[in-house]
Amino acid sequence: KCTPLLYAAERGHLECVRVLLENGANIESGNKFSKTALHLATISGHYKIVQFLLKEGADANAHDTSLNRPVHYAAAFGHLSVL
Repeated sequence: KCTPLLYAAERGHLECVRVLLENGANIESGNKFSKTALHLATISGHYKIVQFLLKEGADANAHDTSLNRPVHYAAAFGHLSVL
């Protein structure tokens, strides 16, 4: 299951993320592995989207089915600017 918000966050489309949230997209919805938009933006290294999602209230402590939080993925994928 991939929502438009998850797709946009993972692929780095900040303006799409903004418009989707303005129009009621659930910032905490996750895919089948419970990865949220924040997880996916972090994994992909999209710093501006990560920053925007956090400003909009995304839960930085949300964990996926592997019990990993976004910060774990930032470290694992070497996206230190996201930290």
